[in-house]
Amino acid sequence: MGTRRLSRPWSSRVRAAGSATDAATAGRAVLEVMRAERLRERAAELAPVLRAGLHAVAATSPGIGAVRGQGLFQGVDFVDPATGGPDGESARAVVEGVRRAGVLISRTGRHGNVLTIRPPPAIEEDDVRTLLDRLAEVVADVAAGTGVGVGARDLVGRRPS
Repeated sequence: MGTRRLSRPWSSRVRAAGSATDAATAGRAVLEVMRAERLRERAAELAPVLRAGLHAVAATSPGIGAVRGQGLFQGVDFVDPATGGPDGESARAVVEGVRRAGVLISRTGRHGNVLTIRPPPAIEEDDVRTLLDRLAEVVADVAAGTGVGVGARDLVGRRPS
């Protein structure tokens, strides 16, 4: 029992702004670009460069507790060298410092102490090296409390606005 209108198939009563064919066409175009530009292969080639560079930065900073991740998606844990506990303030200062230096990364975690590094798939090796160079400079500045060149000293110990 029911009205004639309700007995029609649901799909004949609902119209969306786009269609499945539009989405499929867009998806196919993305996959074609990924294939043509060898983005998966490039990510596989650059991931070890990024990871090795992050480990090199960590080796020079007692405030970095761990580097972890997979592929180009990496996390860097900041810890208080004295206690081993999470250090969200230093992570925040590093994120802001590298932003001022022209590199975008973010942070996450319960205490905001984990840098998240997620470069785009189209990244070039020069860009990875730039990211690593800027990150190394800012991490050293934050650890030293100097903020040379990026104003990181002003950020340590200050709450985000």
